[in-house]
Amino acid sequence: EISTKAASDSAKTSGEGRLKLIVCQGSSCEGRCRGMFNPKTELLQLAETRGSSDIEIEEVYCMNLCKKGPNVRMVLGGDVVTFPSLMTEIEQRRKAFTGIGGDPGVQRVWGAATSILDGAVQYETHGPPPET
Repeated sequence: EISTKAASDSAKTSGEGRLKLIVCQGSSCEGRCRGMFNPKTELLQLAETRGSSDIEIEEVYCMNLCKKGPNVRMVLGGDVVTFPSLMTEIEQRRKAFTGIGGDPGVQRVWGAATSILDGAVQYETHGPPPET
């Protein structure tokens, strides 16, 4: 079931918990990164330098989206969330940001994460994330 929520309905304002960014760390995804770039490391640095205790970074070893990796999925209040205004149609179908192999992709994910917590963007919920 898909549920659309206004930014003011975010989990932060309703006390449902933190926003979780799940980063694929599988070898196929990591192999698509430029040089020594690692999206998880970059997201952790952003969380540390920008002081966001409301964002948790978690890793998984495969999302089964290998051809489009590296991938990042957002989970808010236990449900996967997508952003019609911030994600491509393919990303919305796959319920993950894809091709996050460089700094611009990480900045796009971080921008979406902070926007949802600030109540500045509309999002859709899709139930719990798939088992990986």
